[in-house]
Amino acid sequence: MVVHVASVLTLCLALQAPVLLDRTVAIVGGRPLLQSDVLTAQRLGLIEGEGVSPASVGRLVDRELQLREAERFFPLRVDAAAIDARLADLERRVGGRDAVARILATGGFTPDRLRAWIRDDLHVQAYLRQRFAAEERREALLAEWTADLRRRTVVVLLEP
Repeated sequence: MVVHVASVLTLCLALQAPVLLDRTVAIVGGRPLLQSDVLTAQRLGLIEGEGVSPASVGRLVDRELQLREAERFFPLRVDAAAIDARLADLERRVGGRDAVARILATGGFTPDRLRAWIRDDLHVQAYLRQRFAAEERREALLAEWTADLRRRTVVVLLEP
């Protein structure tokens, strides 16, 4: 009887369709960017877009490239109060602390990872303000610079 139950259980497990937990949508300089990264960042309002589209993945790739450059050339200690303020603003926008916690749990983010994301965003913003201070051509210069970063870094885009 034990052998029969084990055989049935094994057969049932074998017949179950595999469940996709997450997938890599891009690799930037050896760092994988995951589908859950894109979706969670969108739900939290950290990047624009809906769903895992080439534009949304591109925004995350650009963010990663800019962060790598900021870390190389612009050492910065981001003030904890600035992170707290940005986090409070995010909580207001998405419906409160509980809503943020649900989004984090769904996307596999932790509160510490969200704080690190916000810290990194503040770091990149400070670097970009310093590097591209000329307001009149800032967007064009930023686009050219980001395109150059893409040429200099191994970026692998996988089908969304």
